[in-house]
Amino acid sequence: LAVCGAVLSFYMILQRFEKDPLIWLIKRTYPKFTWLQENHMIGLMGNPFQASASLAVLLPAISFQAFHSARRKAWKAALCAGLYASWMAQSASGFLAAMIGAFIASRKVKTIRSWIVLGIAGLIAIGLAQVLSPNSLWDHGRLSIWKQSLHHIGRHPFLGVGLNQFKLLNISYVPNNAYDVRWAHNEWIHFATELGILWTILLALYMARESVKLMRVHPALLGCMVSSLTLSLFHIPWHLASVLAVTGICLSASHLEPRKGD
Repeated sequence: LAVCGAVLSFYMILQRFEKDPLIWLIKRTYPKFTWLQENHMIGLMGNPFQASASLAVLLPAISFQAFHSARRKAWKAALCAGLYASWMAQSASGFLAAMIGAFIASRKVKTIRSWIVLGIAGLIAIGLAQVLSPNSLWDHGRLSIWKQSLHHIGRHPFLGVGLNQFKLLNISYVPNNAYDVRWAHNEWIHFATELGILWTILLALYMARESVKLMRVHPALLGCMVSSLTLSLFHIPWHLASVLAVTGICLSASHLEPRKGD
């Protein structure tokens, strides 16, 4: 997970400076595939919010390696690259999720490096203030979508409107048309709208139980899981393959027994 996060971080930075190696490779090998050049599913030049979400659930693994591995200098460079790439993506919720996960993954850091942990805590506060600002919630329409979704939950509380039917609910366009109204932009509200309140409660209990188990397994995996859960409050990250894969790895690892001395 840490290696994947490091690769994604440096790739996003290369894109920031218009040095995309993937585009170069496509132009050299398949120059007629202009669609591949214009439509990135990951990265700053295509969909920065997907890139930010993917990086958010991987950054805790990098953070753990930066403080506990034998090659700490290299991993610290990767951590700095990851923080910079997450900031460049300009997704407040993605940055907040990454900071919270990194903080949890580094919670056993020695006192000599405690100022770094305090710095991460400060960045969490900045990200939280940005995410909860009136501009982020009201002007860009998250609360508008949530309120309309809750109305449909009230009409269909037990069975929901049906799987993959949210996009057919005719959610009114939000101010500035800033968000895609095919999604609730909250995994829990989206799930409750489509499948009902009962299944949403069961999913929440399952996620909480597995997260508690991860506390005994590994701090990096716990950090990745918490980042994923944080994202779920402001996005639908489990609809994104990369985030779903990392979350699945964390859930699978929750059944492992911790090593002696961990």
